[in-house]
Amino acid sequence: MDKIKKTLEKIGLNKNEIKIYLTSLSIGQSPASILGQRNNIVRSTAQYTCQSLVDKKLMHSIQKWNTFLYSPADPEKLLSLINREYDVVEKKFNETRWIMRDLKSIMNPNAKLPKVRYFTWVDGIIEMFEDVINDWNTIYWIVKVISDMDDEVSRYLNNDYLNKRVKWNIKACSIFNDNKKTQEYRKKDKLMNRITKLAPDDFFPFESCVQIYWDKVAFYSYKKWELVWIIVDNSYIKDTMFSIFKMAWNFACILEKNPDFEIENI
Repeated sequence: MDKIKKTLEKIGLNKNEIKIYLTSLSIGQSPASILGQRNNIVRSTAQYTCQSLVDKKLMHSIQKWNTFLYSPADPEKLLSLINREYDVVEKKFNETRWIMRDLKSIMNPNAKLPKVRYFTWVDGIIEMFEDVINDWNTIYWIVKVISDMDDEVSRYLNNDYLNKRVKWNIKACSIFNDNKKTQEYRKKDKLMNRITKLAPDDFFPFESCVQIYWDKVAFYSYKKWELVWIIVDNSYIKDTMFSIFKMAWNFACILEKNPDFEIENI
């Protein structure tokens, strides 16, 4: 019972609402006075609490003669209550995201000192990916596709991160090393709102990854036991890295059109 009460409290019910709701589940249709007596709650407070639960669609009420009778709704309604709260939070979140670019454009870049953040282990890596996705801008990505990725990071990327990026219509421009796995990966570009270019692995091996977004550059590795991520928040460094990315992107386009192009090995 303690577990139930704690959970109900977490989803927004106060102590009186929890008492009245649980009692109503056990005894069925009753006037507020009876529900109050069972919980040592005065009649006026019990009536107010019952009406609050009705407003939350967790109880039903009918008037019989001069008395209101209250009965519990199906416990499944608790999920609807959570969904309504989620919808409100999601709306606020999306509205805030829409103004984020405008807010950042107001900032004086000369007053902004370079910032470097360092992340490690699974929680840190996920926090870093959340920082990338929450900027809601096109992501420019040099990616090392590996088979020994940390399992928890892999689940997060293939579910939460990817689903959010596609749902929020965040475009990704990615450069991968050319191999069978990335060739298959590229076939899903349209579905994943992504444009992919491939670079020869023997000339241009990527041993780590780079993401460029907003005024930030992230350098990271998500190999097992080597989970590390560094974010540099500086517009000048970002602009330089983005220029290098554009050179790599255009060169990858040349190689795709002319695979026999001779590459100078330095």
